[in-house]
Amino acid sequence: VRGMDKQKYDITIMVRRDDGAFRKQFHALEQEGVHIRQCCDWIKPGKNLFQKTKNTALLKLADWAEFRHPGLFYRIAIREEFDTEIAFMHNEAAAIIASSSNRKSQKLLWVHTDLRRIDTWKMYFRTRKRQRQYFSQFDKIFCVSKVAQESVVQLLGLTENVMVLHNPVDRERILKLSKEPCLLPAIDVPTVCTVG
Repeated sequence: VRGMDKQKYDITIMVRRDDGAFRKQFHALEQEGVHIRQCCDWIKPGKNLFQKTKNTALLKLADWAEFRHPGLFYRIAIREEFDTEIAFMHNEAAAIIASSSNRKSQKLLWVHTDLRRIDTWKMYFRTRKRQRQYFSQFDKIFCVSKVAQESVVQLLGLTENVMVLHNPVDRERILKLSKEPCLLPAIDVPTVCTVG
């Protein structure tokens, strides 16, 4: 998103909750004109007991539907139509976007890991057959490595429109950040830094 032309594209990032690892980055993107929306943000607390009860029930239904009925979650939580819908991860985001009621949108999926090495797929898809059904709804599946691509092919038998697209490296940003002070506390143990 950082490298996309904000004048050319109207970008909305949907987040389940306004917390997590990417919160600071998302809010920085707002300064660049990217819309950050929390799923179900249209459900307000309510002014009277009936509204409060109804809206609390809707939020509980959304929580329940997120993993069990992603199509229902999509209809409750995402109330806009987009030209392109992107599942940033191969988890519940993939199930939700694959279940999109927006038949006109282009659907894209990013796979960030070797699917053979994780078992969290069971929580979102229950069976590989169901995972394949969801993944096959995407117009394109981008894998960040050849290994990730091989895992999609091997586990799910999908080959068409499955391609490798490495994560971009923002060299200038990394060089700029390397000149800033490191605010980590001093510790007297070996430290390891990994990138990638």
